[in-house]
Amino acid sequence: MKNFKNIQSILGGYFAFCITVFEASDIFIEKLKIEGDYFNYILLFLIIVFVVGGFIFYYNKSKANQKVKNHTKPNGKYKIINIFLIISLFSLFGYYAFMNSSKNDLIEKELPELIELFENNEVLKVYKKTLVLKQKFPKNKIISKYYKDVTDSISINTGDKNYDIFFKINNDSLSQWKSIGRSPNLERVPYARLDLKFVDGENVFVSLYNHTYFLKQGNISFIFPESDKNIPKNHVLFPGVKNSLSLPGLDHLEPINMNPYSISKFEVTNGEYYDFLNSEEYNESNNWPFPITIENKTIQLIGVKSVFTDQYGSPGPSNWSYGNFPEGQKDLPVTGISWFEAYAYAKFKGLSLPNIYQWENAANLSGSTNLIKRSNFSKQQLIKYDDPKTKNVYGINNLAGNVREWMSNPNNESNKNRAILGGCFLDETYSYNDYYSQDAFDRSIGNGIRLVFNPNEDPQVNSDSFGVDVRDFVNVEDVSDDVFRYYLSQYDYEYSNKNIITEHIDSLSNGIVTEKYKMPAAYGDGKEILSGYVFYDKNIKKKYKPIIYFPGSNALHSSKEINLVESFPSRMLYLLREGYALVHPIYKSTYSRQDDQRSDYGDMSDQYKEHVIMWGKDYKKSIDYIFTRDDFDSSKLSYHGVSWGGFMANILLPIDKRVKSAVLLVAGLEFQKCKKEVDAHYYTRRIRIPTIMLNGKFDQFFPYETSQIPMYKLIDVDEANKKHFIYESGHYVPRNELIKQHIAWLNKYL
Repeated sequence: MKNFKNIQSILGGYFAFCITVFEASDIFIEKLKIEGDYFNYILLFLIIVFVVGGFIFYYNKSKANQKVKNHTKPNGKYKIINIFLIISLFSLFGYYAFMNSSKNDLIEKELPELIELFENNEVLKVYKKTLVLKQKFPKNKIISKYYKDVTDSISINTGDKNYDIFFKINNDSLSQWKSIGRSPNLERVPYARLDLKFVDGENVFVSLYNHTYFLKQGNISFIFPESDKNIPKNHVLFPGVKNSLSLPGLDHLEPINMNPYSISKFEVTNGEYYDFLNSEEYNESNNWPFPITIENKTIQLIGVKSVFTDQYGSPGPSNWSYGNFPEGQKDLPVTGISWFEAYAYAKFKGLSLPNIYQWENAANLSGSTNLIKRSNFSKQQLIKYDDPKTKNVYGINNLAGNVREWMSNPNNESNKNRAILGGCFLDETYSYNDYYSQDAFDRSIGNGIRLVFNPNEDPQVNSDSFGVDVRDFVNVEDVSDDVFRYYLSQYDYEYSNKNIITEHIDSLSNGIVTEKYKMPAAYGDGKEILSGYVFYDKNIKKKYKPIIYFPGSNALHSSKEINLVESFPSRMLYLLREGYALVHPIYKSTYSRQDDQRSDYGDMSDQYKEHVIMWGKDYKKSIDYIFTRDDFDSSKLSYHGVSWGGFMANILLPIDKRVKSAVLLVAGLEFQKCKKEVDAHYYTRRIRIPTIMLNGKFDQFFPYETSQIPMYKLIDVDEANKKHFIYESGHYVPRNELIKQHIAWLNKYL
């Protein structure tokens, strides 16, 4: 028995010794970043020691037992313990061999794949891969870094109630609901579009298509109704959030705090409206919005009821016959109805017509490009209410096209017109992104209904008027040349090339150089400093052709120039490689020069007028700087403006003749009125350099018909030297098209 005790002691000691060696060598190799299969060599060494040591021990014990005639009978208990220790020891060898193999696999395969996915901007694939790897290697700093790079902390305010919150990846059939804690403080989530589930006891609310970018701001509130039980069937619930409009002409309005509401997935059908028409409630006066005052005249239901008749004088939509919808069209949306009929039907159902905030929130206009391609703008016929290909990101059918949808809101205080949105099968595709209103009595084919449910009460905004005064820029009387010379004089200043500083900021490995210039601004009594950045490729051996740049309105809302310095060169690399130098002034009110002017939209204030003049002077002073550079061929100066910069081109291009051509990306004229001295369309008429406009047909900021076309027509250049390219897109154009057309235009004129 003593022999077995000795074996047990030796095995136990060797077991502990191996663990110590494995852990120490692991730390040693990791700290010193030693590469190679040294761990395998250590493992092999310990196995050899075990085998040789075991053989020597057994050999010595055998010799000793031959000398001792009366030895004790082996104890079964100790034999079992020894066998267990031997198995444990080999299991230990196997475990560390497997762990070492996993580490090698991590270094040789998993991490390179992870890095490649990250460099290709495959955010969700990086997220999913890091989740798996974190389970295997919880202490690995590289994995943790990439996990943090593709996730972000979020905080959600849910008002008086706290909810257990879950998320899953939007539009990912394999994604499962994952708990992220209880509001307001939540775990990290991937940087992506997410669906969120809010659970409070038996109540479950789901909010679709939320991006981490907005959730991480920490100022988003999700307010839900008391219960989920009253939400109508086939409705999509939207929480109460702070929301603003992006419809052209209304996108300058302040955001409002919306109440929770749900909107129907489907437009009202002929069959559903037939039920209303043949019910007793159709003749119930309380369902109709009468009496109503329109243009200072009070109208009673009895005086207009005869207007709401079909082709043969029976009650019903304008395209029905004898109170019946066309044969075979039960499941098509009802059309040919006035706002009053739409209102009455909503009242009959105990629901409401949407207000424009509710409708636009559900419409997701910024992502309309792909939806429009799947929607009914056929100019031929209506399609079924539930056509699956017409679903938007929230699962709502036919929001774009098919039938226009009456809103609750009047166009102005006269009550004559009501908003009607979304466009219909007879309209142009860009109508989806535009604001329209028409006479509330209008019963055109194409007018239809979609309903909303307001769990609390009808919002005050339902009756507010929202009108867009679309300006007829082309037919507005121009100012005289003498008056315009006065307008130009607003941008005059005393020229000086003194006190200009240019400093080196960075040189990238790809040859791109970043410099920063500083000089006194043309205003502010010499105390104001105008700065800007210059980007060029040092590998170009001839003089650079300069391009002066004007950014989008995001520059008004971002104070961090480091983001500009890091991202701008990569976006403009196609120009830098062709030998162009990009000059990006930091205009008044943008980036580090932010002030009280927080909007790019015009208004009638002196502040806006003064800022337009300062932006013009910054532009001209930066051109002065460009002409001081011996490494620039300033005779080939061009302009590139994006969005706000496309709009500002209307004013900037006529005030300085040193610019020889212009490329405008998603440009147009704004509807908002401002003081005449800085009203853009008067300047547009004096643009006399080759100019190209690149636009999306579905642009919600610069509508195709009322903003883009008038600007293009007013540019005072013959057709051979101006172009307007229109793409099936929103407030952007395909990048490959931008690059192709931009380079071709510059090559042609420079």
